[in-house]
Amino acid sequence: LLSSGSLFFLDDVRRGAAQADIVKVSLGAWDQASMERLNRPSSRIDFEKIVEGYRIFRDLFHGELWLEVLLVEGVNSHVAEVARIAQIAGSFAPDKIHLNTVVRPAPEAEALPVTANAMEALSRLFDPAAEVVVDFKGGVPGKCASVKEILLRRPCTVDDLAEVSGLQRDAVALLLEERAAEWRLESREMNGKTYFLIKGLEDNGEL
Repeated sequence: LLSSGSLFFLDDVRRGAAQADIVKVSLGAWDQASMERLNRPSSRIDFEKIVEGYRIFRDLFHGELWLEVLLVEGVNSHVAEVARIAQIAGSFAPDKIHLNTVVRPAPEAEALPVTANAMEALSRLFDPAAEVVVDFKGGVPGKCASVKEILLRRPCTVDDLAEVSGLQRDAVALLLEERAAEWRLESREMNGKTYFLIKGLEDNGEL
């Protein structure tokens, strides 16, 4: 059973979920404010009730409880923030923890992926250590589109794009070369750095 967990404060939801062999729930926040920023939930959703529901469920559930933690760069990706998430996760003792990040362009501009190196480091904050379930080496679906979406929002250097997309620097450079005509790419020099942008973006005063 895969669930956002938002209704686990309800007894009948917990009892229904307990019939499954494996239940996977989500946790990407550490308090009400961070949950609202990350998930944009209904105003009736209460963070503390969800977490308490997980704790109650853990006590009655005899199967495997898995947890997915979705990290978004700059939203819930700092060490102190992830440590707080890990502490809360420990209070209901999931059997497995999966660490995930953004894998395709999202409607919100700030929804950017966490890099592979950062994900590996953050995974060790959890007990048991989280498994990074994004296949960075094999290529994350939508990465090519993610690079374009980033450039549609603002000019970036190759290093900027590599950091936020999780792609290797050489892969980003090759992608920009291959898609230059299709994306109508242009470059600008500023402060000793080369910025790439999609033609027309400069009309918006971005650079």
